[in-house]
Amino acid sequence: MSLEPDKSSTVEESLAMPPLSSETNPAERRFLSFFILCFLGAALILSFSETPLFSYETGRKIRGYFAPFGMRQFWRLFGPDVRTYNFYTLVIIEFADGTIKLRELPRMEKLSVWQRFVHEKERNVFVQTLPGPPNRIFYPSVARYLARANFDRNSPENPPRTISFYFLYQDMPLPLPDKWIYRDQLPLLTRKNLHFVYRVMPSDLVN
Repeated sequence: MSLEPDKSSTVEESLAMPPLSSETNPAERRFLSFFILCFLGAALILSFSETPLFSYETGRKIRGYFAPFGMRQFWRLFGPDVRTYNFYTLVIIEFADGTIKLRELPRMEKLSVWQRFVHEKERNVFVQTLPGPPNRIFYPSVARYLARANFDRNSPENPPRTISFYFLYQDMPLPLPDKWIYRDQLPLLTRKNLHFVYRVMPSDLVN
């Protein structure tokens, strides 16, 4: 009995047809089993690469090996470590004559709704992302950019001399029902760490 696309069959004829054979030979089964085990092993290694079992550099290198196969996945995205402190980044620019300029990067709690929308990308890069340990390699590039941006070419004798990045933070209060603290009542960020200091070179001020 043949079921061509241009032919039809009755219900009885369809029920009388033998089931389609889906059997595989032993070699195919062994290959499929081996492939599944390899995939599960690679996925397990990738998962462990995000844990403290591996250093950050080693884990990043392991994930890079599997990236060409499309297996790169940060599982910690679905279970990250919850941050227990509020913070912001402060930049101090010291000029040759000793004067100091403070640049406070965007703080959402001090901005209007429209200003938050305008400065969100800047906040995400310089406040949320830059202070993280993996991104500290970008500090020199950001410092050179800030040096050029604050260099007054009408006063070349007073160029920026150093760019300092400070990390100001304070622990979040516990969310106790009887001592609830609202956002506008959070403690001031008085704890400070010096993250990075860059000494500006004359070549940094050349566009």
